Formats: sequence, C-alpha cells, structure tokens
Amino acid sequence: HSMGGRVAMRAAALEAQSPSKDRILSSVVIEDMDLRTRPAAPDLDDAQERLLDRFKAPAGRLFESFEDCREALLPWYGGDAARVDGWRGTRVRQGPDGRWWSDVNPFAARLARDRVLATDDGAAAWDLLGARAREGRLPFPVHLWYADQPGTVCLEEGPGGIKDMEGRLPGVRVRHFPGAAHSIHNTAPEAFTDLLCGVVDESFGGGARE
Repeated sequence: HSMGGRVAMRAAALEAQSPSKDRILSSVVIEDMDLRTRPAAPDLDDAQERLLDRFKAPAGRLFESFEDCREALLPWYGGDAARVDGWRGTRVRQGPDGRWWSDVNPFAARLARDRVLATDDGAAAWDLLGARAREGRLPFPVHLWYADQPGTVCLEEGPGGIKDMEGRLPGVRVRHFPGAAHSIHNTAPEAFTDLLCGVVDESFGGGARE
C-alpha cells in the first residue's frame, strides 16, 4: 500500500530474477501507488532539524501525554490538528504505563520520500516485471488496485499513471475501487477483502473465506 507499493515492486522484481527454488511470492498486490517520481522533501533549517532529531530513535516516539505527542507531530503535517487528533487511539496509542507511543514517524516518512518516492526505482522495477511478462517468464500474477478521486494518489493518464503501467506490464490485473479513498482496505473493506480472498484462493487453492 502507498509507499510500500514501491517497495513491493522492487521485491517482486528481485523475486522474478531469482531461481525458482528460492521464490516465495505467489501473487503481488499493489494498493494505490503509481510510478510517478515525487518531489524530494524540502531542506530543513537548524531548528527543524532539532525537532526532527527526536524521532530518529525509538525512545523519541514515546511521550508523557497525547498533547506532547500532538505538539511534536503537528509541524510535520501542516498543522492539521484534525488529522493528528484522528490518530489518537489508533496510530498514537497509550501504553500500560500511561505514556503515549507514536507509530507516526516524520523522520521515517521523510526518509521514505527521499529514498523511495523521489526516485525512479519503482519504474525500473515495473519495467523489469514487464520484460519478464513479455518473455512469458513472470512467475506470479501482479494486481494493481487504485482508489477513487479525490482520495487516490494515482493518476490514470500520463507518464507513470495507471494506464501507462498497464501498457508497460502485459497481463497486469487492474481494479478501480469507486468511492474508496487512498487506504482502500479501510474505506472499501468489503470489496477489498473479497478481492483479496480471491487472490489468496487463486494462489493456494481456496479456503481464504473460511
């Protein structure tokens, strides 16, 4: 899903080049991610670097209160209080000792943006899968699922968009989820689960819905 979809593209490309005895993938599902290169993260000033430093170590993601965590996260998410508050109890959770742990990590997000999303590695991996497919040597099906406007991060048209991806990888199984936002698994759970069970059934001979 999302940036993880780029990681999955590279993992699939590596798998497609591996000897058959070493392969572990039976299907690949990319959820709401295309091939477009995103802009790198903007440069930080010294004060911003100090704010980000706390998230570099696991201990820096532990807070005495939700309010402390909220204050630390807000600068990295455009001051969007509603978004950060929406993570309370889900992505920001209170532990048995009363302190709050943040799954949200602005440092990791920035690193992912610079090292994954702002590169053409996804496109290179996708093209390798396409080459294997044209040779009849792609050892697993590839599914490309994308959400609806305005929630999707994918473009349908243009370089690196969904239709471009279809053309570059013969046989890719594309599915659009009308009404779904970027996290299709959360915003269209029934359709997502049904389709995912079908993928598992195809790979392992049934039983995913039991």
